[in-house]
Amino acid sequence: TNVPATLTGVTTIVAGNTHALALKSDGTVVGWGDDLFGKTTGGAAQTGIVAIAAGSDHSLALKSDGTVVGWGDNTSGQITIPALPDAARGVNVEMIDAKYRVPGRALEFTIKVTNNTNSPIRLGEYTAANIRWMNPEVSKAEPADSHDPVAVNGLSYEGGAVMPGETKLLKVTCTDAAWETYRLAKLIYDPDSRFGGLIFFFDEEGNRSVVAIGGPLLPVFI
Repeated sequence: TNVPATLTGVTTIVAGNTHALALKSDGTVVGWGDDLFGKTTGGAAQTGIVAIAAGSDHSLALKSDGTVVGWGDNTSGQITIPALPDAARGVNVEMIDAKYRVPGRALEFTIKVTNNTNSPIRLGEYTAANIRWMNPEVSKAEPADSHDPVAVNGLSYEGGAVMPGETKLLKVTCTDAAWETYRLAKLIYDPDSRFGGLIFFFDEEGNRSVVAIGGPLLPVFI
């Protein structure tokens, strides 16, 4: 449990078998524990991190530009990040702004979406910290049990379908008691907070495109 005594500004912690990582509000990562393969110190030079994960002997991080980096054991290629398939590249997303509305427990963000596919697409899901916010008009998911973190009606957005070749703004809202139940809301009170996650677009045939998003998050108290 050799947690660095001077560690402050932490927004997220994760643990592997013998090492742990902390994501700080400034987008940097601190690690401690067993450093075999450099799994704790290999991310020290990284910046702009919005989410982290720890495996047995490797670590992964999602950056605010949507890219993924890894460090540690690469025996099975677990930190060699594969290129996205062409279908996933067909949807481009730019984060415009984001805020967390404290009284309503709602994450609100605006994104600029460009649809380079051949079919109309609609936003069906946002996932962060292993919690899924679903848009029931596009994608349905039922919790496996009472502890399964799925907000079945948690996602809504303004802007409608994005047609092939179109670029438009979408205003997305994610609301649910999951913010409190899973203790995510406490991270919002830091004025330097950042967020990150995955958004899922679906076409009329159910084909899915996944895009990583992230950026600064402004708390709103009214």
